[in-house]
Amino acid sequence: MEEPQLVPTPYSKDDFTVEWVVAALQDWWRKNDFDSNKVEIKSVSAKLNDLQGLLSTTYVVDVQFEYEDDIQDKSLFVKVPLRADGAAQFHDANTRESSMFTEVFPQLQEYLVDNCTDVLQLPLPEIVYCHYNGDGKNDIFILENLLAADYKSFSQENLTKEYLKSCIECLAQLHGTGLAYRIHRQGSEKSDLEGESFGLKTIFPNLNEQAELKDILSDKMKKKLIKRNFVPFLKFLQTKDSDLKNYTTFLIKAEKNIIKILQKAINSGISNLVSLCHGDAKPDNFLFRRIEIELDDLSCEGLEAILIDWQQIFLGSVSNDLMWLLPPFLEGQAENMCTLEFALDYYYTQMKHVLESFGRSLKDIGIKDDPAEFQSILKTGFLLEFFNVVIINPILKLEEGPALRRWHRKVLRHEEKIKNGAKSKQPAEPDIEKVVGNPQFGKFANLYCKVAHILGVFPQIGNINVEIVRENMFRDEGEKDEEESNEDIFEDEEEPLTEEEDEEEVKQNSEDTASQSLPSRIYSWFLSLFGLCSKKQ
Repeated sequence: MEEPQLVPTPYSKDDFTVEWVVAALQDWWRKNDFDSNKVEIKSVSAKLNDLQGLLSTTYVVDVQFEYEDDIQDKSLFVKVPLRADGAAQFHDANTRESSMFTEVFPQLQEYLVDNCTDVLQLPLPEIVYCHYNGDGKNDIFILENLLAADYKSFSQENLTKEYLKSCIECLAQLHGTGLAYRIHRQGSEKSDLEGESFGLKTIFPNLNEQAELKDILSDKMKKKLIKRNFVPFLKFLQTKDSDLKNYTTFLIKAEKNIIKILQKAINSGISNLVSLCHGDAKPDNFLFRRIEIELDDLSCEGLEAILIDWQQIFLGSVSNDLMWLLPPFLEGQAENMCTLEFALDYYYTQMKHVLESFGRSLKDIGIKDDPAEFQSILKTGFLLEFFNVVIINPILKLEEGPALRRWHRKVLRHEEKIKNGAKSKQPAEPDIEKVVGNPQFGKFANLYCKVAHILGVFPQIGNINVEIVRENMFRDEGEKDEEESNEDIFEDEEEPLTEEEDEEEVKQNSEDTASQSLPSRIYSWFLSLFGLCSKKQ
């Protein structure tokens, strides 16, 4: 069999010629039983897509061709990865998407066709042609133009229970197919993998895999960093956005048991729900269309959803995709009746349905068939996603850990002085860019905390903490676990604080004020004078 001809990368509308179309559609014609020698291209029309993304330039190409006296139309959505600096910056994302289209999807589609007993399909567009190696010569993704297939983009008016159910069905098909395929491959290759762990990463090595928190906590130094910086980091975030105080105060109260909370969350069963994840499953990345459904000689209308933009695909907890999808729907629950309990229960029923269509069950993936327990596992997944993004990853990347801990000790001393009626100067805060690397991190953390609140993360933390406290109450007197007996601290935490440090900070603040330009000081003096006159009036 001859190797398919590589399609040249188009960089303008003029590059979409008849010759280009013939090369681009050769494999599509073969798959759809067209004899390419009998196909005659009648017209080719190309235009830039109205909405351009960050990773590529996109075109819509409409092709009309004749085959055995029948005139047909094919509308294509063409993605051209960015060249030069853009190609280098987004190479990994393009590689992931290429791997999805050329390796992952074909394997899953073959498995689905051979093993699924229901009318299910993977929620992604038809792939016409795909090739990417980063050279800019033959890099191109050609997909079905979904808008020409009557799909519509998401809008705020779609924040209804009907559209939420359609999105959940879409994710359950993706996640459930990935889980069933993992079990299928695990069984068929068990004899070749004696003593080795087997997961989707073994099957799809080119896909990124979500970092396992259990691996982080098994590292003594990383666990120490999390434990000793937990409160200082939260206190620091609180200074960057006062709206965070309610959230940070709640989290600080759980500080004593924070490692145990994370360990219990890890062991909740969420690791059994690791599957293929879209990685950016916000409502804007879904398209919808109305379809006719035939049920027992009765015809009714249904809503079908499909996912676009697969650059962020990875192997990880299904809670990640749900965390992106649900909040916009849940924020309007007073009008649309979309509650968290409804959404998670519907996902549970759809996941069971998908697994059963492959002859599998929740028990096969190590999860009890109980809706309440399943919901609890998903909420624990939200908890871990929240901690990873907002707390753990930033703490492990701290550039100025000792400075942050010393600042926190000064804050505690300052608060104690104020409480006792003594005068005290608020300690100078560390530079936010040296702590988290991004001056906007406070706003980002606030947004994530609101999402976590909507998804029930904080009650879930409270439930796990209460469970730990209860276990401690019924423990044998004098018995201590590893975490309680481990009071390992950093050397800088034992260094005494001096009054001179505070005076130096006050002096520095004064010098900063004195360093203002002469016009600035005159302007400030004028404003103060104007204010004084106003008071006298």
